This record gives sequence, structure tokens and C-alpha cells, in this order.
Amino acid sequence: MSFSLRIITFIFLLLLSGSAFSKEGAFAIVTASPIPPAQLSLPKAKLLFSGKTRAVKGIGRVKLADFPTGNPIRVAFYDLFLNKNEAQMNRLWASLAFSGRAQPPIEMADDSIETLKQWLMDNPDAVGYLPLEHAGGLNVLLEIH
Repeated sequence: MSFSLRIITFIFLLLLSGSAFSKEGAFAIVTASPIPPAQLSLPKAKLLFSGKTRAVKGIGRVKLADFPTGNPIRVAFYDLFLNKNEAQMNRLWASLAFSGRAQPPIEMADDSIETLKQWLMDNPDAVGYLPLEHAGGLNVLLEIH
């Protein structure tokens, strides 16, 4: 997707929702696991999304879901949650993948929240993040404010 198309999509989403993050940037780390797993601690979630652990209690080894590069939800999540920008996260995951220690999150094909939710539903061993107001229908492992 070209840069200008991403900008237009972002503006459209802002106008459509009134605000991209109506709860001041609140996020939920979620899964569609049929067996509700245990809540995820903040330190464990940070380890998971920085590639330093691969398992979640109650699910086992997980696949991580991510929005495409440049997505405003992705940018805000990594900034709020890990205090890192996209370039820093890309370097981190490239280093982990090159060394064989971890695989980067699976990027969705488009910027749609519904695409990510459906992918999580199709992959019960996966974990992802969404703006908190869009977490309905999924098991919330952790809320991030």
C-alpha cells in the first residue's frame, strides 16, 4: 500500500470512528483461545511482544498478530506499551529472527481491525492487540492504559 493511500485510509478511519483511540490510547492484549487463559502480567506481556518469551500460560506457544507497518494503531501501541518506535521494533525483530531466537509477529494484509480479529478467531493459539473498545468477542489477557 502506498504512503499516500495509507494516509487517506488513516484519515478515513479517524473520521469514521470520531477518534482512533476514544479511551485515550487504551489497548487490550487479546486471544480467541477457546479455553480462557490466565490473565497476562504486564512484565510477561512486554517479554512476549519484545520476542523474549514465546508462551502464554493456558495457551502454550503462541503466534503474535500485528498490524501492517505504518498503521497508526501499531505505532501508538508500540510507543505506549514498549516505549519504542517502529524502526526500533523492526530492528529488534530482525535481530531476533536472524539469530533464530524468535519469529516476528505476523503482519495482517490490511489495516482493518476486523481482519486482525478474524485472524485471531481462525488461530486460537495467537495473541494480538487492539484498541480496548474493539476487544469485544475475544478473551482479554491484559488491558493497557
